[in-house]
Amino acid sequence: MISGHNAARNSDGSAKGGVEADTHQARSQSGTGTQPAPATSRTPVRMISMHTVQTGSSGDSLRLTSNGPYHVTAELDCAGLTATRDVVHNYASGFQDLADFFRRLADDWTGWSGQRVWESIEHDLHIDARHEFQHVQLRITLRHDGPGWGNEGWKARADLTIEPGEELARVASDIQVLAASTRPEDRPA
Repeated sequence: MISGHNAARNSDGSAKGGVEADTHQARSQSGTGTQPAPATSRTPVRMISMHTVQTGSSGDSLRLTSNGPYHVTAELDCAGLTATRDVVHNYASGFQDLADFFRRLADDWTGWSGQRVWESIEHDLHIDARHEFQHVQLRITLRHDGPGWGNEGWKARADLTIEPGEELARVASDIQVLAASTRPEDRPA
């Protein structure tokens, strides 16, 4: 599902507020169009339940919720745009590769050069991380390919900023718990 409210554009046609959506085909799961975004907390980063991680603030966030042993539901919410997609884990490692990605970011909290990238096995969740201006900049892309040739589906992209140090370490720790909750039972820890 992807929905946009109060879409604002710059003079060059780009989206204001660090949000970009490309909607060739965007419908809710019921097929009725847009739906209001659910209310979220004002806490910048927190573990909402044992199996949900939210990164960012209430207005600009990525929420990952375990949805069985093989995937998470990713919800990107930024400036009135909400996009939701089920993301399948890596068949060999589950979401441990995502947890390792955030752990490496947290370990290098004082900074790194260039961009670090993580992408889900089916390319529907993509995270670019940069350490700039004493903050961690996350560019999140969530996408859904349409069926058949010539149907590009939809893509939503938003930029989130989190603090290095405690906030980033908390995200890494919470994602490790999420990765453990989605580990298939037949795969050893």
